[in-house]
Amino acid sequence: KSAKSTSGGVLRWGGHVRKTWSSTQNTIALSSREAELYALTKACCQRCGLIALFRDFGLEVQGVLRTDSTAAIGIVHRQGLGRTSHIEVQYLWIQEQLARKHFDVKKVDSKCNMADLMTKHLKQHSIKQHMGQLEVGIKEGRAQGSLQLMSFTRRLTNRTEQQNKSSEAKGRTEKTSFQGPKRGRQ
Repeated sequence: KSAKSTSGGVLRWGGHVRKTWSSTQNTIALSSREAELYALTKACCQRCGLIALFRDFGLEVQGVLRTDSTAAIGIVHRQGLGRTSHIEVQYLWIQEQLARKHFDVKKVDSKCNMADLMTKHLKQHSIKQHMGQLEVGIKEGRAQGSLQLMSFTRRLTNRTEQQNKSSEAKGRTEKTSFQGPKRGRQ
């Protein structure tokens, strides 16, 4: 088991989920507030990436970061390390971004923090609550689109194999290849 913490987050725009993540932090945090700062920094980086994507489409948007960590909010609102001298300086760029008003940071109630779905072991009712907030549901069976994709892949694979056999019969050495998904192929 690693001593590294897990960061998780959800990026939403207009109430729609654009990105979720759950990842092990690169740095071992020496305190929970430090781990929360690293998670907030990751969220800020992800937010910057999404805003850059929107700019590519000609949209100018802002962002609000939400966290249930009062300690992380306190760290990002001040300048410098303060009493937390062991934090790696690279994580303090978020203070500069906030000071320049590139985004805002707000507190979210722990019971409403959707990122917990990606970072903690939750009880069933909490999982359902967060999935409801994300507008995600559980369905049984297979998506119709996946069946159509598998059918298309099989046809393409068969056509490629026939072209290769035809080329071999004519004495040609070049081969066409297509690697479809392994699952479902016989």
